[in-house]
Amino acid sequence: MVQNAQSDNEKASLIYQVELFKDKIEDMDEAYALLQVNRYTFFKGLFYILICFSFCLFFFFVVLLQKENRDKNREYEDSKREMMRIQQELNYNRYLLEERDKMIQVTIISPFKENLGIMN
Repeated sequence: MVQNAQSDNEKASLIYQVELFKDKIEDMDEAYALLQVNRYTFFKGLFYILICFSFCLFFFFVVLLQKENRDKNREYEDSKREMMRIQQELNYNRYLLEERDKMIQVTIISPFKENLGIMN
């Protein structure tokens, strides 16, 4: 009888310990589930941050390329104006050379030809 009582006490004690272990496992499962949710939320937030960073980087490069394009366009326009100025200067110098050649023709070559009796 004493052994039965002792066995019942041990059985009750073991059942109590099993229930405690079940509670601990349940608490650990809840903590793990909460950790998974927190981890998911963390990585979701991290993902959004990375997307925002990517867009910021993309727009930074777009702005940089736009600035570079404006600079190149400005250089092109400056070069175009410089080319037009040089072209005008070239045309003016050609005109001056033509006028000089006419003056030489009129003042030097024509009288020389007349003296020699050569006609055009």
